[in-house]
This record gives sequence, structure tokens and C-alpha cells, in this order.
Amino acid sequence: MSSRNDYLAKKYGTTSKNTKKTKKSGKSTTNYAIIDEDEFVGKWKNVSSDGDNDNDDAAPAVDYSELDNEEKSKRWRPIGADEDEEPQIVQDLTDSLDKAPVEDHSPKRKKRRTHSSDKRMASGLNVGLQTADEVKKDLERIEKETKDRLNMDPSRSGRDAETVYRDKHGKKIDIAAQRAEERRRIEEEEKYMKWGTEEQISKEEEMRNKPLAIYKDNKELNEELKSKERWNDPAALFLSKKSKKKEPSRPKYQGPPPPPNRFNIPPGYRWDGIDRSNGFERAYFEKRNARSAMTSEAYSWSVED
Repeated sequence: MSSRNDYLAKKYGTTSKNTKKTKKSGKSTTNYAIIDEDEFVGKWKNVSSDGDNDNDDAAPAVDYSELDNEEKSKRWRPIGADEDEEPQIVQDLTDSLDKAPVEDHSPKRKKRRTHSSDKRMASGLNVGLQTADEVKKDLERIEKETKDRLNMDPSRSGRDAETVYRDKHGKKIDIAAQRAEERRRIEEEEKYMKWGTEEQISKEEEMRNKPLAIYKDNKELNEELKSKERWNDPAALFLSKKSKKKEPSRPKYQGPPPPPNRFNIPPGYRWDGIDRSNGFERAYFEKRNARSAMTSEAYSWSVED
């Protein structure tokens, strides 16, 4: 038996059970009493209505202790209820509310600027009140930084580096190539202007040297007249071909013959040969041809006799 008790004590704790209920310390509660209102109605009616002559000693005194004890004895109490449970729950709820973050709906306040001793002027000197030694050290520091910056490797500092030009798309622009292209374009324009000027000068010089009177044996005039083409020239078929000046011409339609129209307007040179009209031109020509045929037939019938 003892071994079992030892085993239970070792595994599950002590085997002895305390059957005696622990006495709970009574909590202080607010005294209250149930008073019948009808019992004191008659007494309060006899009290004088004058508030200045009220006698406080004449008021009825009520002993609440006996009523409190009697009410406690009549109160329902659940079995095994712990009286300390409710205060503990209230305390836990209060702690959780205290720990919960409180949302601040007030407008944001401007933070005060903290003055730092690391602020410096544009020259690099520190600001604020300083001693002579501090100012001297500050000047020496700036002088040292300036020397180090000047003695820095050009590959790192970017000194004397070539300027890189880019267009709006981010591509590099070759300035030398652009300058050469601009120079070539200017030279060509000058050359064309020179040619035009020289040609005009030569024409004016030729006109100035021409004689005022022109005779029928003028060779230059005869050659100029022969080189011209005339539509009613009867000797144009057997004479030598005349030189034609090349003139700029627009492209024309070279396909199969298009359907006729009232105004004889040729189609464009990009036309694919498909008639996409509403058929008015075709109906117009058919009607006109039918009318012409009827007129000729009527005339032939009229002169048949």
C-alpha cells in the first residue's frame, strides 16, 4: 500500500486530499437595504414644507446592518463559485484596455527643429559659437580637403573629360561627324549658288553681245526655230528628229482602257481596273445611244418612201 502511495506521490503529487474547505475572506460590499415606500409615506407628509426650519434630528433612522446580513443569507449562490473571479476578470479587462494603443485623432503637430552641431555653411565652416582653436582646425580641414580634391586622379574626378552629347532618345551624338556633315552641306549649297550665278552671268553676257538687228541668215535663230515642234508641221514625218527637252512628267495609267465618262477624265495611275461606281455613267451612255439609234431609225423610216 505504501508503495502505491509513494508511486502516486512521485507521479501525481501528494495523495492526501484536503477535504476542509478554505474560508474565503469576505470582501467589503456596499451596504444597502430594501425599504417599503408605503411605510414612510405618512411620515414624510407630516414634515413641514419650510426648508429653513427643517429639523435633521427628527428624520427617521434606519439600521442597514441587519437587513444587509439578511439579504446576504437569502441571495442565491452557485456551487463552487469563486468570489475572486469577477474582480480578476475586471482587472484583466482594465489591463488590456490600458495596453491597447489609443488612436490619436488630433491634428499633427509640428516638431521642433533640433539644432545640430554638424551643420555647415556654404564654405564648409561649422556654424555657431566656436573657439579660436576650433576655427583654426576647421580652416585646416577645409584646406586639406581642397588639396586632396585638386590632387585627385582625373579618371576618378572626371576632370578634363570629354563632354558626351545625347539626343532625346539617349543615343550618343558624334559632334565631329555632325560638324563634317554640316560643312559638306554648306559647300554644296555654295557650289550650286556659284553655278547658278555663273550661268546667269553667261546668259546675260550672251544677250548683251547679240546684235540688235536679226537677218534671215542668222544661224543661231534658224537652229532654234528648227528645234521646235509644231502640231501642223507637214514635214515632221520625214525630217530629222528634233531634240526634245526632258520635262518632268507625272505618272499616268498604263493598263487596259477604262470605261468612258462624260468628262473624259482618265483614272489615276494606281487604279486596279475595277469599276466601283454606282453605274450611272454606263446607264447614261446606254440611254444616250438608245436615243440616238431611235432617232436615226425614225429618220430612215420617214425618208424611205
